[in-house]
Amino acid sequence: MQQFPVSLDTLIAFVRAIHPEGDPLDHLADAVRVSLRLDEQADSLIGHFVDQARHSGASWSQIG
Repeated sequence: MQQFPVSLDTLIAFVRAIHPEGDPLDHLADAVRVSLRLDEQADSLIGHFVDQARHSGASWSQIG
């Protein structure tokens, strides 16, 4: 598998940029919110390819 397009360092920098003067608990709370958003996007990503597989004729057992 190729290198992941978004590195952990990039995500950490993104979280720290939300509250640059924040303390570790602020950053933790922001990281939780970011991870929830990533979960939503991951579900959408998978759903996109499930839809494509279904439209190509794949069965649910093949997809599963």
